[in-house]
Parts: sequence; structure tokens; C-alpha cells
Amino acid sequence: MVDFLKEILQSLPRAVFKNLSELMNILNNKISEVPYRVEKQKLKDYVQFDNCLTTSKLIHQIAMYSNCIFKMKSTLIGIIKLDPASLLEEGISQQLIIEVTDLINNSLTFKKNNPDRDAE
Repeated sequence: MVDFLKEILQSLPRAVFKNLSELMNILNNKISEVPYRVEKQKLKDYVQFDNCLTTSKLIHQIAMYSNCIFKMKSTLIGIIKLDPASLLEEGISQQLIIEVTDLINNSLTFKKNNPDRDAE
């Protein structure tokens, strides 16, 4: 029963990491840098309303996911006490492991050794 609940609550860290991925994509690829000094007339040229709105929505969703879990109270299922905060922490650590291993698997490539070449 506990494993079933953990699997259900694992959807929250998945959603958080999905939103974080979208957020990082926007921050790294879509939002351009603004110079330190900008003339008042040219300030409108640097405004990026769509990207800022999307960024704020993603941050709000991430905060809401976390806030909902932390507002949940500990519950007893039979003799087992479930703490939502610890379940969220465990789920985030599991999802972090998944994300890091996927990143490593996708970024690391190894060349096969040619046995004929090694003999020379």
C-alpha cells in the first residue's frame, strides 16, 4: 500500500522536474541579456513579456506542487505513518537520480576500440 502511494506521489516530482526543464530552456535559450545601461527610449526593445509570463507561470506551478504536499498532514494507514514531506523528499531524490542518469547516458559517448589497431 505504501509503495502504491509512493508511486502516485512520484507524479509530483516528475511534474516539478518537467517544469524546471522548461524553465531552464526559457532562461538559457529564449531570454536575451539586457545591457547594464539602457536608454529610456530603448527600454521597450528589451521587454520580453511572453517569456516573463511563461517563466512566472512555471515558477508558480512548482511552488504550488511543493506547497500542496507540505500542507498535507501525516496520516496513518494501518500501522504505518506516512509523512508527506518525507515522501516528497524521497520522490524528488528518486527523480533527481533518474534525471542525472538520463543526462549522463545521453551526453557520454564512447568509441569502440578497434582490436586490429591495438595490436599494431
